[in-house]
Amino acid sequence: MIRPIIIEADVLARMTLEIMFGWEYGDIRTQVPLGPEYKAQWDRLAIQIAEIIAEGYEVQIQTEWPNVNQ
Repeated sequence: MIRPIIIEADVLARMTLEIMFGWEYGDIRTQVPLGPEYKAQWDRLAIQIAEIIAEGYEVQIQTEWPNVNQ
């Protein structure tokens, strides 16, 4: 079982952007940290985004891309 971790808001925002742009986890363009905990969060977030869109809502994204490599 993957141990849950607390993921910073900037990383979650970056994940949301990358998922919305159709990138796969681990894409060479990503700034999201790699690891099983982050992959599990990515998968959960991707499902949530798909559910929101399926219900007819919009997922609003911020205008700036968070730089999580700082």
